Amino acid sequence: MGENTSLFKVFRVLWFPVSINAMALGAAAVVLFWAGSWICALVAGMPEGMENLHADLQPTTSQIADTLTHSFPDRLLTVAEARSWPEIGPTGHFGVVFALQIVLFFFLWSTFGVAICRILALRIARDEYCALGSAFAFAWRVKLTGMLYPLAVMLPILFLLLCNQFAGVVTWIPGLGWVLGLLLLPLTIISSLLAVLIGIAGLVSLGFMPAAIATERKGTYDSLGKSFNYVFARAIPLILQLVILFYFLGFVHELFVEQRLVEGVVADSMLPLWEDSTSDFQRMVQGQNLDGFQGYCAFAYGAVMGLYRLLLWGALISFTFGAFTSLFLILRKDVDGVDYSDVARDPSDAPDVPETPAPPASSPAAEEAPENGPTPSD
Repeated sequence: MGENTSLFKVFRVLWFPVSINAMALGAAAVVLFWAGSWICALVAGMPEGMENLHADLQPTTSQIADTLTHSFPDRLLTVAEARSWPEIGPTGHFGVVFALQIVLFFFLWSTFGVAICRILALRIARDEYCALGSAFAFAWRVKLTGMLYPLAVMLPILFLLLCNQFAGVVTWIPGLGWVLGLLLLPLTIISSLLAVLIGIAGLVSLGFMPAAIATERKGTYDSLGKSFNYVFARAIPLILQLVILFYFLGFVHELFVEQRLVEGVVADSMLPLWEDSTSDFQRMVQGQNLDGFQGYCAFAYGAVMGLYRLLLWGALISFTFGAFTSLFLILRKDVDGVDYSDVARDPSDAPDVPETPAPPASSPAAEEAPENGPTPSD
């Protein structure tokens, strides 16, 4: 089969490299998001009712920060499905905490996310190495492009919902309004459908926008327009590609995060044959709580394993952004016919143009030479 008809074409979504720089940026973003959640938990305080319990049963601020960090994606989906703002959560004033988390998320998404996509776009498209500092500097210069994305998506949705609200006010008028509301109902169906489609496309474009910014370095609405165009122009292949990506990330997450396969292999393979599996040695290697000097060693082992888990989360984040970067380049090639290698260069990477030396000034003798020289004969 040719490339355009191959059933395996949808697997091109996994066409991305493994980059240590991208993984490090992803890990740094996780640390910053956790730190921001920790500050929110510290300011917001304990949830209602926890103050009356025994002190040992109260969750620490770090435990609340872990809960806020791990539950954030699920809460975003819950808010989108329920169309209501959450008020009950792990902390007091949880609605405010959740809003601050969203602001922090989009800040990290528009900086660290764009930097990850920049690294991977250059590797995928031109097989070029991009230093971590150069990628983050590029993302920092264009951060407003991504930070304006939520506003760019929400404005048309709010306008459509406002139109529905106006239709509802008209329909509320007794008698005549009921009749007019029946006439306005098809329009409200259309506006509601458009609002839902924009919301779905906006959710999918959370992956496309950083890739578009990193690849083409254009404005918010230019990048958003391209992302929306690719979502609707190749809807069916895009759904299949996202399904493949979902199961791939789920498999990696289950194997390495949930089951902790690597930690288990480390603990079992380092255990001497004469040691029991419940001995303090294995507990030390796993970083569990112990007493005395062995407890300090266990803390050090746990810190190293914690760095590994953090880098693992960075890998999952970089895989996600890498897949969407691959998808953006593929769809841009399929829809717009733009070559993969056409990636916008960073103006700061442009070589300095040497100054053109000024022509030497002519001497007076040279200027008088033609006048005093011999003249051609007739």
